[in-house]
Amino acid sequence: MCMNITTITNFRTIQNQNHTQRRENPYTEYEVNRVRNNNSPNFGWFGIDDLFCWGVRKLNSNRENLRQEQIKNVYKKVGNDIDLVAKRFGIPREAAAEKYQDDLNIGGIEPNGNGYERGLNRVIGYSLEKLEMIKKVVVPVIKSQQLKLAGKELPADIIVPNGVLIYGERGAGKSHMAGSLMEHLHIKGVDTVTINKPWYKGDTDENIFAIWDTFEAAQKNAKETGKHTVIEINNLDQIMEHPDADLLKTEIAFQTQHPALDGVTWVATTNNKNKLPNWIFDKNRTSIIMPLGEMKSDAETSAALSHFIAQTDRRDKTDHDVILDYMKHNSIRKLPGKIKEIVENADSMLKNKDYYGQSRTFDSWDIGSHKESIKNKDMKKAIDILAEKLNNENLQRKLNIFDNTNFENK
Repeated sequence: MCMNITTITNFRTIQNQNHTQRRENPYTEYEVNRVRNNNSPNFGWFGIDDLFCWGVRKLNSNRENLRQEQIKNVYKKVGNDIDLVAKRFGIPREAAAEKYQDDLNIGGIEPNGNGYERGLNRVIGYSLEKLEMIKKVVVPVIKSQQLKLAGKELPADIIVPNGVLIYGERGAGKSHMAGSLMEHLHIKGVDTVTINKPWYKGDTDENIFAIWDTFEAAQKNAKETGKHTVIEINNLDQIMEHPDADLLKTEIAFQTQHPALDGVTWVATTNNKNKLPNWIFDKNRTSIIMPLGEMKSDAETSAALSHFIAQTDRRDKTDHDVILDYMKHNSIRKLPGKIKEIVENADSMLKNKDYYGQSRTFDSWDIGSHKESIKNKDMKKAIDILAEKLNNENLQRKLNIFDNTNFENK
């Protein structure tokens, strides 16, 4: 096997550039279009049309301020993560704060409160899981790095995780949680690297050395600088289920043995942890195994619902209790991905009721002075659409199983 080793510098440079770009441009597509289109008119042949559209944009120039104010009201209503954890377990807020406040002081990031959040603040609906990530991953890594850079020994009570495995069904937000964790660590001064290769090709030099090079160079970096590196392996399922990836699996098994001792922590997600090999779950290889499923409380579900509606730039005139009951009636689980899809369906249906002004060049649509509010009837229609889609998927899945069974019996 030809060894053409690439240093981790290339990976880290690309990753850091991505993080920097996200921090410098934390705007939604709507906001980018709003800034781009909100220009003074160009009085050409169609100057009257231009003047009209420009006037509409000027009347609507405060829409972003209104949207941010709406999101601030959402945060004010539902409270922060400690408030939601207290509601989830029915305990006094002081008890929840006593357990997590010190960790938030070290590893937390102050929320922006305007919808453009960073790090784990981007995750909606998993308050306890976020706080546990900060307590068991972010804080130990930060403390370990600070002590090593100061030339001090790591005390026994600081346990740096070897690996973090996030599992759950599709739509639970696993990739979003992992990506937010990586961004959070980067903001807190920890080196982060994401390995995303064509794993479907199996045992290729590119795939094997992507693991080899990244881990080896991260370990070397830890020895030379004292800095810790967190490595995310994308699509771990694809690797472990591949029939021709034995060398790749062996390399991962080798590199993930006691990685924290060498200044490395690895992160991965999976849809089904039962399909992973047993060695993955060794505590010296994977210290934290976090399940993500349905949101555990109505307060968290309501917070997610409010957040996604506010992101559409529409007024929320829904009764959340009614919406949650209707979701339950249609057997739709309280997953962030499902709630986001429902809100997106409602938003899409309401667009034909919005007032739009069209630019002179007919190359873009600009938001006008009116956007319809979201009401119960809109959300119910959106839930019906999702329920029909899920029923069709279940029916198709059963037909596929039936066809496969008949084929095997022939």
